[in-house]
Amino acid sequence: MADGYGAEETAVAALRSLFEHAVRHTGGINHAKGVDKPRRTGRERRPLQDFELVELHHMTASGGDDPDLDVLILDYVIATGARREGVHMLTVGQLHRDRQIIDLIDKFKRKQPVPVSAELIDRLLAHAIERGGDQCDPTSSAYRPDAHVFWYRPGATRRALTSRRIDTLINRWQRNLRWASDEQVGLHHIRHTISAFIAMEYGPQYKKRYLRHADGSVTDRYGVCTFEELARAMSDLLDFEHPLVHGINERRKETLRRLGMSDDD
Repeated sequence: MADGYGAEETAVAALRSLFEHAVRHTGGINHAKGVDKPRRTGRERRPLQDFELVELHHMTASGGDDPDLDVLILDYVIATGARREGVHMLTVGQLHRDRQIIDLIDKFKRKQPVPVSAELIDRLLAHAIERGGDQCDPTSSAYRPDAHVFWYRPGATRRALTSRRIDTLINRWQRNLRWASDEQVGLHHIRHTISAFIAMEYGPQYKKRYLRHADGSVTDRYGVCTFEELARAMSDLLDFEHPLVHGINERRKETLRRLGMSDDD
């Protein structure tokens, strides 16, 4: 992790695995099995206060060597709850402007749809095309769906974003904001913050859907938050319109008109 939390436990686990492979090929004795793994110290990650999130966003937009990129990353994470892999590995083929959906792929490489605003997708595409070129433009003959969305500032060569940029952004948060340093604020705090807002306003099932956590009990099957319900919650929270929520009556009437039917049929 970026702040080193759990690094000691992870290091021992990695060394155990290394010795296990070595023993398998040499027929020796794995003495690492006798080394106890240290327990992680308890630490409660809290959601940010609304004013802290505002300050974090303002600081992101007003400093650094590429604030446009950093703000877009932060807004994307707020809207989707994306983990680190879901940021730097995002491709233009995962963006669906007509349905206002992003097919998010991060933990366990699972593809899960996320409802977003048309404005966010437009910003993501504009950024990708400007910095990544025609390969990111769906209207171009050179378009490649697997082209990355996030790119570094144009230079001698085009470079797609790597996870190091996320480390740079997190380090800037912690370097410039005392409370962010004390709390070791990272991307997961953004996920935790928005999910807490959602749970408070709509309920725990909405939070689970936003975080894309699997159902863990039989009880979870009752009162599951549907994709449409998540779209309604996110559109209310972030103040945007989504086709699954807004204009339903108008679309229904248009469909009936095309079919030559009336509301009474």
